[in-house]
Amino acid sequence: GPRGGAPTGAPPPERAVSLGGEVVTGLLTAKDHLFYQSTPSAGNIPERDGLVLEFPLPVKTGKAALAIRAKNSILLDYMLGEFNQLFGDSYHAFMKRQQKVPAEKLYQWPKDQGMPVSLYVERYGKWEYVDFYHIAGPMAFKEDILEIPLTGGESDPLRVKLEYGYFFWEIDYTALGV
Repeated sequence: GPRGGAPTGAPPPERAVSLGGEVVTGLLTAKDHLFYQSTPSAGNIPERDGLVLEFPLPVKTGKAALAIRAKNSILLDYMLGEFNQLFGDSYHAFMKRQQKVPAEKLYQWPKDQGMPVSLYVERYGKWEYVDFYHIAGPMAFKEDILEIPLTGGESDPLRVKLEYGYFFWEIDYTALGV
């Protein structure tokens, strides 16, 4: 889908809950220094974190667009660096070989590790995978946007889920445009 700024008149979520069950709506309604990040947990650290966002169900079906303003955590950046260092001098040879690998396969490993933000929409009471937001880097918040096909059966309010590796992302703002 198209990438860039938020669609005009795009409202922030009416409700946002972390996958851990914490209501964090206030952190996502403005582009500011308040953002959602995983909370350190004593004991079992979950593999995945993320947000379930609720928006008014768009009257027009067809498609909606979810804009996010986010950046990677230093942790994800560090892990990518460690991953690259594992290859040492053979890294360039590895990357050259990877160019021959089909794109879907290339994207699968980072997805399996929860590196990008995966976007899901709730349809008929089940989460359906839509697409993913690319790794943004840890230096500054970046805006990105993905289209969500509205094909019928979406929950009302519209529920979307952002899911990623625990502590990998910091999410400042989300908005839904039609």
